[in-house]
Formats: sequence, structure tokens, C-alpha cells
Amino acid sequence: MSDSPRNSRRNRLFLFGAVASLAGALVIGSAVASDGWSPGSCDREWTAEEARAKADVVAGRVLGRVDATDEQRDAVDTILDEAVPRLVVARAANKQDREAWKAALTAETVDRAALEELRSAALESAEEMSEAGLDVVVDLAEVLDADQRSELVEFAETFTGRHGRSR
Repeated sequence: MSDSPRNSRRNRLFLFGAVASLAGALVIGSAVASDGWSPGSCDREWTAEEARAKADVVAGRVLGRVDATDEQRDAVDTILDEAVPRLVVARAANKQDREAWKAALTAETVDRAALEELRSAALESAEEMSEAGLDVVVDLAEVLDADQRSELVEFAETFTGRHGRSR
């Protein structure tokens, strides 16, 4: 593979994707994942403690894959201590937002202004979560060394399809 700007950009995108996958697996997944994929299994509310316990399991698997040191594991724990409770709160707020959309769309008359307010609030919330998610991705990436991040890139490339099923 040559070091053309296009390939360099592709490599950076794969690296970002791998680290984002790690963040997703550790944080977002832990906040919304369940013990299975049965209908409605992701709809139940998770406590911060349940989500953190799930994050510990996922973190252990991912960090074991890259032979993380005890110091790296401690750093990831610190990141998760802060991130998981915020995401649990955001998930609960998202559920309330869905209920507001449902109520607005099933009302006797459609209130365009109310729907616009919901849309605007949803965009603002998505922007806040995107920024927070990027912070977590960067924090996690800084914990790992270049070889570990490369290993995650290779691992992330094996995923395809719905729910990240391996090839």
C-alpha cells in the first residue's frame, strides 16, 4: 500500500473507526446493551450500576484483546466512571423525548410549532452527545499506544452488518 494522501486519509479513518468502536463498545454499548437481542430487550431502563457492570465486562474483553497494562485498565476505568452515568442519563432523556414526539404526533391536531421545538431540542441534544462521545473516543485513544490502536483497527475491520456480527 502506498503512502498516498488518499491511503493516509483512509488509514486515519480506519483508526478513528476502531477507536470509536472501542468507545462505543465500552460506553454507549454498556448503557444500552442487554443480555440478548430479543424484541424490547434494549428498551428497559438501565441503572448506572448495571450499565457500569456491563461496561466492565466489555472493557475487560477489549482491553484483553490488546494486552492492556494495569495502568491502561485503570485509566479506562476512570474514563468509564465519568462517561457511563452521563450516558445513562442521556438515554433516559432520549426516552422522554421519544414519548414527547409520540404524544405530539398522535394528538388530535398536529402542532407544527411544538414539533419544531422538539426537532430543535433533538438536534441540540445530538450535538451535545456527539461532542461528549468524541471526548470519550479521544480519551480512550490516548490511553492506548499506536500498536494497540492498530490492532483495534484490524479487529474493527472484521465487523460487518447489523449488530457488528463478524464475517
